[in-house]
Amino acid sequence: EKKNPRKRRPRHFHDCLGMVCNLPRLQAARFDNLQRKDTAGQANTFRALIGMVDEKVLQDAYDTIGGMVKSMEVYVTSWLQYQALWEISTTTVLSRLGDDLSKWHTMLSEIKVLSARFESSEQERTFGPIVVDYRKVQSKVKSKYDQWHLDLLNEFGEKVRESTSKFYRQINQGRSQLEAVDASSSDPVPMCMAVLRVKASFQEWSEQFENLQKCTKLLDRQRYQFPDDWFPIEQLEGEWDAFGQVLDRRSRVLDAEMAKLKSLLTQREKQMDENVTVLYAEWSAEKPVTGSIKPTAAMETIKAFDSRLEKLREEMENLIQVKKSLSMEAGNAETLAPLQEEMANLKGVWSEISKVHARVDALKETPWTAVVPKKIRAQLDETLTSLKEMPSKLRQYEAFDHIQETLQSFIKINMTVADLKTDALKERHWKQITQILSLKKGFNELCLGDLWDANLDKHLSAIKEVLARAQGEMGLEEFMREVRDCWTNYELELVPYRSKCRLIRGW
Repeated sequence: EKKNPRKRRPRHFHDCLGMVCNLPRLQAARFDNLQRKDTAGQANTFRALIGMVDEKVLQDAYDTIGGMVKSMEVYVTSWLQYQALWEISTTTVLSRLGDDLSKWHTMLSEIKVLSARFESSEQERTFGPIVVDYRKVQSKVKSKYDQWHLDLLNEFGEKVRESTSKFYRQINQGRSQLEAVDASSSDPVPMCMAVLRVKASFQEWSEQFENLQKCTKLLDRQRYQFPDDWFPIEQLEGEWDAFGQVLDRRSRVLDAEMAKLKSLLTQREKQMDENVTVLYAEWSAEKPVTGSIKPTAAMETIKAFDSRLEKLREEMENLIQVKKSLSMEAGNAETLAPLQEEMANLKGVWSEISKVHARVDALKETPWTAVVPKKIRAQLDETLTSLKEMPSKLRQYEAFDHIQETLQSFIKINMTVADLKTDALKERHWKQITQILSLKKGFNELCLGDLWDANLDKHLSAIKEVLARAQGEMGLEEFMREVRDCWTNYELELVPYRSKCRLIRGW
């Protein structure tokens, strides 16, 4: 109850009322026998007085107590909020502020304003009879607050130093770009482009420059210890003034050459349209759509055209940007969009096909002695399935149809490949088969790809004849081996016959 002022203060108010209302009334000790009947029932205290007080007066008293307690609670809560200084981590604060110097500036300014609360010599605050003593809390919070302020100020100083150096490099580069262009050149377009690029960033750079000035002044006011490698703000201001002077001179030259510039831009736009027409025509004639092209050659062709397209698009966008900035009617950069989309689609097709070719080439490199027809068929089926899962817009090209037909043909002749793996085929038979297929490799040097590329379907009848002959020879060899084994192990018992010869017993 002592820790709850909302209960304690009304109870204290009741005690004060009780000091008056509980006083004993004066009683006449004499003439008791003459006591009147109308006074016999009177109370011995003044408690009845409370009922005579206006309710509004009592309500005002309770409201005053409640308001006083509420003000005290609000004040105490304001001190309890500083408990977050011990709970929050520096990493959390830094992640929320990020690299936005405006947020850092606002936060450090507020910290400086709020720190004035701890500089006061007062150590307690009264709310009527309630006294809040905060001397111990004040010293602890001030110490923690100062530590937080120092850490954040050092972090802020480091960010300002990095931003100042980075900004100096930016405006120095912008000034160098403006100075690099020849104002007396017969072609004012490069200078126009340089001036427009710099002007596009000028407003943002101006705000950034003012922000850096304010941040530097804030660091100085809050007694930041500038390191030895600190970038002087005076040097940045000098570079900014030089940059502004160069930009102003180039802008005046540009205004003087405006008529000539507009004429050149019109000519360039016509030349640009011709270049676009030529690019479309060359792409239509050379684009890799046939399936017989190797994936590497197709990708190189697409890469070459893509490089030309990007260069042309960049030139077109720069031209459009210049014309718009000069309030001239500009063309549309989207004229290259269909060509870019077709290139992207073909690039996607050949990228997938190159993966399929890599798998097929790996299968082709399999030595014939290591070929397992079932595994080969499974890998071909898996590759064909992955090919069919390509988006429909990529399956409309001839290159897709060609690789799909190639895989299907390999699956079709896989039965012949399985037949060729029979043990009936000897080296003499393989010599005949290699002659039929026009292969110049020996049996031990053959790979699966040699048979795939030899057009087995075309020579299927001749190969079957060799297979049939080999199987017949194998059957005959097996029969002769059985006969030889039988007679080799056969035992005969000879008995004398009339002293003339020997006969086989039991024959």
